[in-house]
Amino acid sequence: MIVNLSRLGKSGTGMWQYSIKFLTALREIADVDAIICSKVHADYFEKLGYAVVTVPNIVSNTSKTSRLRPLVWYVYSYWLALRVLIKFGNKKLVCTTHHTIPLLRNQTITVHDIRPFYYPDSFIQKVYFRFLLKMSVKRCKHVLTVSYTVKDSIAKTYNVDSEKISVIYNSVNKSDFIQKKEKENYFLAVGASWPHKNIHSFIKNKKVWSD
Repeated sequence: MIVNLSRLGKSGTGMWQYSIKFLTALREIADVDAIICSKVHADYFEKLGYAVVTVPNIVSNTSKTSRLRPLVWYVYSYWLALRVLIKFGNKKLVCTTHHTIPLLRNQTITVHDIRPFYYPDSFIQKVYFRFLLKMSVKRCKHVLTVSYTVKDSIAKTYNVDSEKISVIYNSVNKSDFIQKKEKENYFLAVGASWPHKNIHSFIKNKKVWSD
């Protein structure tokens, strides 16, 4: 099995945490032949004992929205498909993001949400979620997502059988937390500061909840 992490951005993000925990669990039940990742992450995965297929850093995601990067990825993905086919044939391929590698049918993708279908950040993102992702969901072997709400949305929006979609929840490792006896008044926001996360609106309207 090949795990496609080529669009995974910087470490420490929610997507990174999901992918690493997914990979750890996957390794317990299946043989992972290789990881596809950006060059900046190659050393990390090699130290964990994985064989690595690298892609240029420019095709991976960053904390900044880019209108050029999706196009670069789309063009590069065809070259990546040939590399994977030559080296691994038709082995199973699973991706922790919604990005498929063209020409490869034996793959599973993860769709975390379809918010951009209704509220896209750019025209390119709108086209991708309205047309390209729809085709990918229909063509790929299986789809993973993080909740039954998103599962139902994917099935309804893209008109695919819900049996083709499986839910794997975001995980929490209790050992990552230290219990404090002292109680303090604060809000914990888990997630990035993207506009659609609404953290800016939450802070802006602090008068509503601060009292």
